[in-house]
This record gives sequence, C-alpha cells and structure tokens, in this order.
Amino acid sequence: MRSSIRNWSHWTNAIRYTLVSPFPIATTLTQFDLADVLYYDGVTALDLLIERESTYLRVAETLTQILQHVKPDTALLAIKWFNARVSAALGITLSSNMLIGLTMHLACLLDRLLEGPTHTDFPDKERYVQQHDAMISLIRHELIAIEQAFSLAISEDEVCTICRFFISQDISQPTKEVINAYP
Repeated sequence: MRSSIRNWSHWTNAIRYTLVSPFPIATTLTQFDLADVLYYDGVTALDLLIERESTYLRVAETLTQILQHVKPDTALLAIKWFNARVSAALGITLSSNMLIGLTMHLACLLDRLLEGPTHTDFPDKERYVQQHDAMISLIRHELIAIEQAFSLAISEDEVCTICRFFISQDISQPTKEVINAYP
C-alpha cells in the first residue's frame, strides 16, 4: 500500500482545531465566543463544524474497507484540504451528502490512479470546459498539490467530473476575478 505523502508539512494545515472561550485568545484557530455558542448563532456554526467532521469520520470508516493503494487517513487529509480550499474560494458550504459523494469520489480516484493509469471520457468535454472555465481553473489549481503529493496526474476528464460535484451544489459560476484573487 502506497501511503506516504511527499511534503507532509503542506497538509498539516488541514488539521484544524476549534476553540470555544469566553474571551478572545491570540491564535490562528477558529474561535467561537462562549456567549455566542450558548445564546446566539454560534451554536449553528459549531453544529455545522461537528456535522462536517462526523461525516468525514463515517467516510473514513467506509474507505478503510475500500482503498487498497492509499491509507484512508492519508487520502482524507489531502481531500479535506482540497474540499476546504475550493469551498472557501467559491464561498459555499458543502452539504453532508455532497461532502460524502465528493470525498468518496476523490479517495477512490486517488486509489485508482495509484494502482496505475486509467482513462475515463467526460461526455462533451470541450463544451463543458468552455462553459465552466473559471471553476475548472480553480479546481485544477487546487489539485496540483494532491498531484504532487501523491506523484500522479489527474486528467482533464476527471477535473470535469469533480467540477460537476460543485456545479450540482447550485452555485453561481465564479468569475476569473474570483479565481485570480484566490491564492
């Protein structure tokens, strides 16, 4: 089983902790004010965070039974990072169902590509790329780190398939300005 990620330190930013406190603390961690959590909207945000992490845990259990060429925790670390970056760039929150589908697809894609080269044709790819150029550029940009870390290449057909997951979230197309403004 191929499980090592090159440049592991790159992915450590994907491991996130959250702090709930009655007073602000100088840290880069996500913070929730105790009063907000107890009385206001903080509960909703914290619930969403817990739901997302619980979803990833359930997916990890399933992936343990499926993946043969990459460790599930290694794949999930990279996929969580990718999902967070693309979602932030698009200004969306992935639903639990979308998170499960996208994460399972990406993990199985990594496993399949680590086994050996594969090819799938995306129907009417040229037209799809023209219609969703900005989003495909964003996804392609964020996949570079995964490609480098796992020493593999993700085809344009697969990028289109991944793009379809985000399109199905019923979000508007990001503009070139959004893509260029995102580091």
